[in-house]
Amino acid sequence: MSKLGIYGENTDVAHIAGSDGWPLVGNTFKYLLNTYGFGKAMRQTYGEVYRSRAFFLRFIVLSSPDGIEYVLRDEAQNFSSKLGWEPFLARLFPNALPTMDFEEHRFHRKIMQSVFRHAAMQSYAGLINDVVIEDVEKWREQGVVKVYPGIKAIMLDIAAKAFLGIDLKKDAEFINQTFITINNGLAPIIPSPLPGTAIWKALRARQTLFDYFRPMIKQRKASDGKDIFTRLCQAKDEEGAEFSEQAILDHLVNVLSAAHDTSTTSLTIAMYYLAKHPEWQERLRAVSNGLPEGAVDYSSLEMLEEHEWVFKEALRIYPPAPQLFRRSINACEFKGYKIPANTQVMVDVGYTHRSAEYWSNPMDFDPERFSADRAEHKRHKYQWAPFGGGAHICIGMQFAMMAAKITLHHLLKRYKFELDCDENVDFTILPITQPKNGLPVRVIPLMLQE
Repeated sequence: MSKLGIYGENTDVAHIAGSDGWPLVGNTFKYLLNTYGFGKAMRQTYGEVYRSRAFFLRFIVLSSPDGIEYVLRDEAQNFSSKLGWEPFLARLFPNALPTMDFEEHRFHRKIMQSVFRHAAMQSYAGLINDVVIEDVEKWREQGVVKVYPGIKAIMLDIAAKAFLGIDLKKDAEFINQTFITINNGLAPIIPSPLPGTAIWKALRARQTLFDYFRPMIKQRKASDGKDIFTRLCQAKDEEGAEFSEQAILDHLVNVLSAAHDTSTTSLTIAMYYLAKHPEWQERLRAVSNGLPEGAVDYSSLEMLEEHEWVFKEALRIYPPAPQLFRRSINACEFKGYKIPANTQVMVDVGYTHRSAEYWSNPMDFDPERFSADRAEHKRHKYQWAPFGGGAHICIGMQFAMMAAKITLHHLLKRYKFELDCDENVDFTILPITQPKNGLPVRVIPLMLQE
């Protein structure tokens, strides 16, 4: 008979080599203090598949591109995303795409796809340009800018215009702090929502956002707006089915959180490496200066290919979600390792992204590895997986890429950047990757090319 954990999951995985860590808390603090270092040490000690225990879970870890593909592609439908994320995302986003399975997931994703179709993306490009051009001008007189909060403000403005179709300036701080509270509940040390705990505060913050957006839904159903909120309110599938009010709120808060926080993280890291590597600043700036002044036309985004390399390299070194979770719903086997039914499974994207087994000089900042000539990321379909994979691959992936390229373009045309701190910045990894010091940089204004 299997042993059950606090989420009803099987914890009887002693047949897999690994480490359970300290009593009660397991390896929780090792993950929190040195996420990548701990994953690397476990992989080197126990191999491609091992067991671990953290956050009151005992789970099997698959730490290779083959393992990531096996779990995320899931051709045999052996794994539940909903149950896998139950201790983390599912508590705060119980009805969002990452926390749905199979038919329910297909139904909701099909409707959501209308929000990210080609015509919609073209309209978002104009909105993103308008926001970024206005916001980056505010950096001109500052001298030193803390990049993380600065980029966060830009991403929140983009979310407000492209996702909500409104100006959030008067409520920006409220929205920002509410999302921070929600994110603090994603990897709770205390798993129960006892009063005063991180998960308790996060659940209350989520309800605050629901209450904030709910009164807007009725008007959006009759609106001619092109923002994502309006499109969600009006979206239908081929049979005419539409989202319920609660489903609209769940999807909206989830995509806002993803766009607002993960894009902030990845752009901040891109800026960090550009500040450390001025030769790449000059290289991208030369490309940007070759484009017409003003907004970047949607059709011109392909000209910013090297900007995309830099963003992809930032996502490789510091993926927004270095670990992804599933729970087995059937007993299955990977390379001779038996995975019992109802068992938590984690795939270690962070280890794979930084492994010399799959990348040349993996800790070097080397965007050219994504060029067509080298294409290191194509050695295995799942060795670069910052957006996940399979049926649950991030639906907003292209939106994030577009927002990053436009933002980098306008920043680099206007400024040079130099680190105003130690060159080796420390990053907090969980629950959201961010520089501990906010990443201060000296901003050197440039004359715009006429």
